[in-house]
Amino acid sequence: MIANLLVLFVTVCFLGLLLAALVTGTHWAWILKASIILTTTGVLIGCYFALVELLGWPSPLHSLNEDQVLVHAVVHEPNKGSGEGGGIYLWVESLEHNLPPRALEFSYSRKFHEAIVEALRRQQAGTKQGIRIEGSGAGASTTEIPRIYDLYRPKPSDKN
Repeated sequence: MIANLLVLFVTVCFLGLLLAALVTGTHWAWILKASIILTTTGVLIGCYFALVELLGWPSPLHSLNEDQVLVHAVVHEPNKGSGEGGGIYLWVESLEHNLPPRALEFSYSRKFHEAIVEALRRQQAGTKQGIRIEGSGAGASTTEIPRIYDLYRPKPSDKN
């Protein structure tokens, strides 16, 4: 998978360089040449960020207003000594669509940290945790703290 994505990225870069060589070797107006070069650069940058999303890095863009199952979470607290801001990383599965799990990235907040620790504790006790990220605009980034709730509690086994 990673090799295929690398080949795709190298191919797009090669085509961009080929287009740049073609444009600089012609006698077109410089405004046309500059616009083609800038457009090609924008496509290359867009391709890079699209490939980073495909490689599984946590995404700051979230599926809003959709119920998801919390699979796991990792919290990195801020480090005042080094100035790092910290972050909260979630691994979630969609309830509505049959999609593979996604990694999501949130900025650190103490309130969200406490909610995630409680959700992981409840999950370890056997209660699946649901998460809903609310906001406006599909695929937008949000600073709101997601709502975490119990999906269902396991039924005790019937023992005679």
